Amino acid sequence: MPDAATMQALLPLLSGPASAVAVLMAVLGGAYRLLVVHILPVVQSAIDRHLKQMDQLLTAQKAEAQSQMRALKALEDAVRALEKRLATGSFSVDA
Repeated sequence: MPDAATMQALLPLLSGPASAVAVLMAVLGGAYRLLVVHILPVVQSAIDRHLKQMDQLLTAQKAEAQSQMRALKALEDAVRALEKRLATGSFSVDA
């Protein structure tokens, strides 16, 4: 065990800058652990959930676009058939 003189010499260091550095290291360590253990997994799961929703949205949008393209193609075919009938004069009007 150190003698009284050594304790008197160490006391200002332990209650001054050295203790401030120790407290700072403890606080930074706790903040790092909080970030790594608790916050990052929550953020990561939120991002993953968002990306999954975006994938579902893109899939639904692609299916809707294909459906609209089929409908427009059918409409275009019907208009072309009508134009062809009008051009050839093969139509009848019921009065």
